Amino acid sequence: MHMSDPEQPNNPVTLREILQETRDEVLQWDHGLPGTLHWLLRQPALVIRHYLWQRSGRFTRPLRFLLLSVAVTILMDWLVHRQLGWRSLVTPAADLDNFLIENSAVLLLLILPIIALVFRLCFFGLQIRYVDALVTLAYTQGLINFFGALMILLLPLAPAQRIVLIVVTLMMMMYTLWAWSSVAVGPVWRRWLAALGALVLAQVANAAYLQLINWVI
Repeated sequence: MHMSDPEQPNNPVTLREILQETRDEVLQWDHGLPGTLHWLLRQPALVIRHYLWQRSGRFTRPLRFLLLSVAVTILMDWLVHRQLGWRSLVTPAADLDNFLIENSAVLLLLILPIIALVFRLCFFGLQIRYVDALVTLAYTQGLINFFGALMILLLPLAPAQRIVLIVVTLMMMMYTLWAWSSVAVGPVWRRWLAALGALVLAQVANAAYLQLINWVI
């Protein structure tokens, strides 16, 4: 059977495209864990909708991503605080700190459904289901956990820890607002207002949850 040559396209592949494809294959920027981290930073809605709308396995599954981020945080805490003995100005009380680190995966899985309910209520009318809220929270919280693990390593080395902490906290808050609002469908102002309301209520719920844990232990 004779196969004819394909017709020459108007825009054949370029050297730049080949280099970009090589970069993506080597660094896995387009799939897997590196791709999940990369695209959550660049376009979080893409990662979330790939899972929700296409059931795609291109990126790390939300629950796996969240639990992996918790494991990395625990490992970094063990390495920095317990092995190297480094401490920062934001280290919480020892008993509560140890309890939260040792049980972080269970505690996070307990509080996440509650915050997802708050998220769903705040985004009412913006085409966000409860499962959408769960997946969005799993991915965004996972990314924040990875960033927090990095800060556990870097913050003790910073010359002005309080200033660095304030800047990093503001950056994470802005990222959260942007990521949450990008998943919803509706006017921009409405999506950002819903994200702000969800963030405030989530912080209130999380603070109450931690206070309850502190009282119990």
